[in-house]
Amino acid sequence: MKVQESLNVVMIVEKLKVETVVKGMFIVGLLMYCVFAMVVLKQTSVMGQTIEGKYNQAIKLFAWLHMFMAILLVAAAVAVL
Repeated sequence: MKVQESLNVVMIVEKLKVETVVKGMFIVGLLMYCVFAMVVLKQTSVMGQTIEGKYNQAIKLFAWLHMFMAILLVAAAVAVL
């Protein structure tokens, strides 16, 4: 790597603020949480098909609420951050 290229890299790193990096990591973490909420939703639907019970509808409702709240959380974080 040439000296000029390494100086360009250093200048780019210096322009990145810690706050920006933390915000980006926070949003990526929330997106991963949305993926987790989708997995929970899928697992509850499979469980509802496998196991017959009187609380299946309530569990599915809570899974959908969890998914909805996770999406709202990501939207709020993007809007605020």
